[in-house]
Amino acid sequence: MNNPDRSGDIILIFKDFTDDDAINRYTSGTACKSWHGSLNPSDSYVPLILAYPGGNKAEIESVMNNVAACPNGQCEGNWNVTDIIEEIIKRQFSEN
Repeated sequence: MNNPDRSGDIILIFKDFTDDDAINRYTSGTACKSWHGSLNPSDSYVPLILAYPGGNKAEIESVMNNVAACPNGQCEGNWNVTDIIEEIIKRQFSEN
């Protein structure tokens, strides 16, 4: 599932710590009250869309069906994206 010409080499996983002073938080945004995708609770509910250009639907369904947070390949409600990332990484490195 990795495309060496287009895939990124870095996955940033920040601490989910939002109760501390803003200066001590981990975020990819600038110094402001909130930022799209920041760790502020009101900013954290954004869609995750899995796409595999040139691949097929069966490969994505296979990943999603192996993630406990996504029964039947569907993730409804509040679930953790790290499970999906972990499954994708496992598959990439187990093939080598």
